[in-house]
Amino acid sequence: MSEPSENGDYRKTLKSLAAYSHLGITFAAAILIFLFAGRYLDRKIGSEPYLTLLGAFLGAGGGFYYIIKELTQKSGDSEKD
Repeated sequence: MSEPSENGDYRKTLKSLAAYSHLGITFAAAILIFLFAGRYLDRKIGSEPYLTLLGAFLGAGGGFYYIIKELTQKSGDSEKD
């Protein structure tokens, strides 16, 4: 591997890696937050496991929505350059 100062592609790769690395963490966090909120409500109301499952699916849907929104936005930004 060549030195970062000699190779502009290396710097560009690191920049795009940093731009997209948060997507997986955000997706997992959305699922976990909604999952635990559903679990809490299930225990409070006594309707286990329905709100837990609903929370997991809502979190996954929200996570997918965020990923798609970010990727289309970044895709549009890169086409302008």
